[in-house]
Amino acid sequence: MPDHLHFVADPLGEEWASPLHAMKSFTGLMINRQLGRSGEVWQRQYHDRQLCSDDHLAAAVRYCALNPVRAGLVAEVSDYPHYWSRLG
Repeated sequence: MPDHLHFVADPLGEEWASPLHAMKSFTGLMINRQLGRSGEVWQRQYHDRQLCSDDHLAAAVRYCALNPVRAGLVAEVSDYPHYWSRLG
């Protein structure tokens, strides 16, 4: 998505703040380097949700995967160049 990010991940027992800060710092640096600019890329806040069942996990993965389709960026999930899933 051009203006936000959806992903499903397990913080492996950590609070989200530390791994999310690391991801935002690294990707912000890389995005700025690629675009030849500086400054903040990501907003400070984020919205997270705990997934308590396999059904909720599957629904979250489906939601994330279909987001570029719903936005009209591609016709099929597999056509989105930034889509990746360990599940295929």
